[in-house]
Amino acid sequence: LLYYEGRKDVHITSSEEILELIACNPDTQPAIVDPLDVEKLSDKCLEIWCQKNGINENEILRECTLYLKPIKKDDSFQSLFVKN
Repeated sequence: LLYYEGRKDVHITSSEEILELIACNPDTQPAIVDPLDVEKLSDKCLEIWCQKNGINENEILRECTLYLKPIKKDDSFQSLFVKN
């Protein structure tokens, strides 16, 4: 599943599309992201998907979560400690 935070929507996609989205070069630095924010977004993704499909969230097993950080978002360590 892909979750688009701005649209509050989920999208089922292929493995190939996900690989294209996460493609980077060896010099790409990891994004500076608050792990709690990633967990909240992942929970919201599953919640929306379960609601759309009439499935109880307790019956879902999350195997992996990957956060793709938009370039426009603040990428400083200070952003982890100072919430706007």
